[in-house]
Amino acid sequence: MGKKRNNNAGSHSRSGSRTSRLVSGTAAGRSSSATGYLIHSNAPWTGTGYGVQTAALAQAIKREKETVTLSVNYGLQGGISSWEGIEVLPCGFTPYSADVLSAHTKYAEETTKKRTALITLFDCWVFKSHKIDDVPVIASWVPIDHTPAPPDVLDWCQRDNVLPIAMSRFGEQMLHNADIDSMYAPHGVDTSVFKPDATIGGAPGRSVLNIPEDAFLVGIVAANKGTTPLRKAWGENLLAMGQFMQQRDDVFLYIHSEKRGAQGGIDLVKLAHACGIPEDRLVWVDQWAYYAGLPQNVLAGIIASFDVHLMCSRGEGFGVPVLEAAACGVPSIVSAFTAQPELVADHGWVTAVQPDWDASQSAWFATPLIHAIVENLQDAYLTSVNPERRVAARSHAEFYEHSVVFDRYWKPILTEIDKRMGEA
Repeated sequence: MGKKRNNNAGSHSRSGSRTSRLVSGTAAGRSSSATGYLIHSNAPWTGTGYGVQTAALAQAIKREKETVTLSVNYGLQGGISSWEGIEVLPCGFTPYSADVLSAHTKYAEETTKKRTALITLFDCWVFKSHKIDDVPVIASWVPIDHTPAPPDVLDWCQRDNVLPIAMSRFGEQMLHNADIDSMYAPHGVDTSVFKPDATIGGAPGRSVLNIPEDAFLVGIVAANKGTTPLRKAWGENLLAMGQFMQQRDDVFLYIHSEKRGAQGGIDLVKLAHACGIPEDRLVWVDQWAYYAGLPQNVLAGIIASFDVHLMCSRGEGFGVPVLEAAACGVPSIVSAFTAQPELVADHGWVTAVQPDWDASQSAWFATPLIHAIVENLQDAYLTSVNPERRVAARSHAEFYEHSVVFDRYWKPILTEIDKRMGEA
């Protein structure tokens, strides 16, 4: 919706190259009454937070509207592919592939014979220096993890051809504070996969991880990417865990992340040692399996084995692992900032924070307080036998089931996109 206006307003396989169809201008013979959709995000088979959401949305649009194409900024290079009967266009040359968006949109129009709207699921500030004004409608499913919303985010969201879609109520409020109207659609979860009784091939998660059944298991599911700032607050989380584990000898920690900083992050092994975390009670995800891509049902079996999920970050556009944990009946400890409290509702723990200026975005993050994390870990430990939290977590997650999110939020959004395409 941009700036407020005076209106009422599975597997993938390589396919042959068809780049000869990619020409400028309008496509002869295309339908002027129907809209095609091009989603630009991570590849749907990657297993990243964005990839999982892309997969769910693309499948739902295909069922509802039939015509959808995918444009990839991570997960495919060197040629056109397909996934679940949906054509997938490869990465461009720039880091976030914004350089190919205009061309990919034209290609989608040529192949589908429909005027095509672009849906982006990524940080929108990456698009600011690229010329994509020729795309008639851009629906940006935008993460906002600062307060106020960073200037580059606001500049993008108030463009005439941009329809901002907030993925959290916090993000929606940040846009409203800047007098920018938006629509809302949260991320979703597959509650048939992420469920309290999820296993790994029929085996309990703890038996696969070699963690004692009577241990108190804390899990961290978070990407190890970026260093300035360290958005996932690894130092604060692990130092709090070190202090907590020194007090309780039956506490184990499982970390689901790349541990040596190979993806542009930090050396978590050195950090864990510096934080005093006992090595004999620290379990890592198998690094090759993590790199190759763990199936969602395996991840669900791991998460379902947690007593509590720890994810206190400096800022989250949404925070999918918190939702996945809730679907497994596992409460989370999060920071009292951005989207995080929305996802734990009254079944988890919200950790006190202090403001943390992010000079690169000209807006505030928030650092979780270590002593407050420890206090919440202690409370989780003492109340872990209470099943009510687990039941409440699962009930809350069911509001975010993919089909519920699509029917309640995405159908009105697609109607608005179609309307704008008719006016463009």
